[in-house]
Amino acid sequence: MTLGQVASPGGWKPPAGSLPGWNWTPPQGVAPRLDLAPRWVRAWYWTPFLDRYAHMWLWEHGYMEIEPPSA
Repeated sequence: MTLGQVASPGGWKPPAGSLPGWNWTPPQGVAPRLDLAPRWVRAWYWTPFLDRYAHMWLWEHGYMEIEPPSA
């Protein structure tokens, strides 16, 4: 992780009904860490139409780098 970055969700709470990492991200954005994710998730991430759920899985399991809310 780069300096100041933390693993998701890192203190952020997405709005109800959103898919974090897909249609909602913190203002500074996110950086998926596919190099750390399981191989099956990396394949899922590149699958059309299903990839949105992979983004959400990555968010929930801490495989995205984000700035904490206080930064």
